[in-house]
Amino acid sequence: MSNLRNCILIILLSIVTVNISNGHVKLTSVLDGKFFRPGYLVTITWEIEQNHEQLGWDLNFSSNKGVSYNKIASLELGVLEYEWLVPDMETDGAVIQIVQDNVEQDYSDFSGYFSITRTGVVTAIGDASDFSTAVHLISSYPNPIQSLTTTKFSLSQNNFVSIDIYTLQGSKVTTLINERLSAGEHSAIWETAGTKPGLYILKFQVGPFVETRKLIKAN
Repeated sequence: MSNLRNCILIILLSIVTVNISNGHVKLTSVLDGKFFRPGYLVTITWEIEQNHEQLGWDLNFSSNKGVSYNKIASLELGVLEYEWLVPDMETDGAVIQIVQDNVEQDYSDFSGYFSITRTGVVTAIGDASDFSTAVHLISSYPNPIQSLTTTKFSLSQNNFVSIDIYTLQGSKVTTLINERLSAGEHSAIWETAGTKPGLYILKFQVGPFVETRKLIKAN
């Protein structure tokens, strides 16, 4: 009987520990049940429910309903949001995890399952039809990249332009352009010194018009 009481006590303590570990940070972005297309930019937000001796944040992504996770970013104290580029894949079991890194025990929270699809109904980012003929992304050369690549594009009218580089997991590597530009031809250079070899995503945006393309960083 004593052993049974001890087992019940251990189970109850385990349940309490799990509830506490998921209650000190809260993911406030509502992603549950939503559909996103690869290349969309999603703002992920969270808040602190209980402070600790905190070291920072880890933001993770799973495409298999939480069986395994890939790190999107490690973030500093005071950061409570992150712009995440939806990776190029299809899944019905996408999950975002935010981890509160502390001196002692870490705490985390998770989104519900959401989907990534290349077709079908998706979360809208605006009507880009008026911009698709006004913007032309000419090229990114060379690709594969040794030390740098130049992306050329043209605008038919003045507009705000952003060009960002992301990993395949949606973590931002760098911003090449984030400003209002005049009509005409322009270029942006990505110097890849210190960047690991592999596949990257270039996201080019003018107003609601978005185009993405893959870049290869060679050895």
